Amino acid sequence: MITNDRIKIAFEKFIDPLCYPLKKYDISPNSITLTGFLLLVLCAVVLGAGYPRMALIPGITGGMLDAVDGKIARDKNKYSLFGAFLDSFLDRMAEIVIAFGYIAYYYNIDKLSIALTFWILMCITASLMVSYTRGRAEGLGLECKGGFLQRQQRGVIIALGLLLGPHAMYASIVIIALLGYLTVFQRVLIVYRTSEIKSE
Repeated sequence: MITNDRIKIAFEKFIDPLCYPLKKYDISPNSITLTGFLLLVLCAVVLGAGYPRMALIPGITGGMLDAVDGKIARDKNKYSLFGAFLDSFLDRMAEIVIAFGYIAYYYNIDKLSIALTFWILMCITASLMVSYTRGRAEGLGLECKGGFLQRQQRGVIIALGLLLGPHAMYASIVIIALLGYLTVFQRVLIVYRTSEIKSE
């Protein structure tokens, strides 16, 4: 059975080769985090300019760098509270910037409708709320991991949309919005059950 844990393990094995040169040259995790974010901003700019397939290049590269920064910080014993904060902060900023990239793209090809704007807003708010529910729960000392749609899956869905064109991009936005809010609801239930157990 394919589970989120198995997907995460497979993804970490996939990005392992990228970690070796970054470790070798002792590049700081925060520098990797910032570079990954800037590449995702470039992805949004290229997308907004009307080149979704070209946007895949900085998008995938930035996503991979974002995935390895934490691993390198742990492996090199360079983990810091600010580094963890910066990683989460720039992750959310990147999601917002990508949403603006979608809006600019569809506006430039004269396809930005009220319905599409609604789904883009639903998509970005779902992604932000998935992260918020976990962050708020952990701030209260509660476990809140898992869910139908996590970051790796979101990245794959976005990449497929960019690769396949405007209609597939629209579909990917709707899918992320629906599964994202389903994940939010699932995490709320997880927090509820965990809090009930702790209060017993």
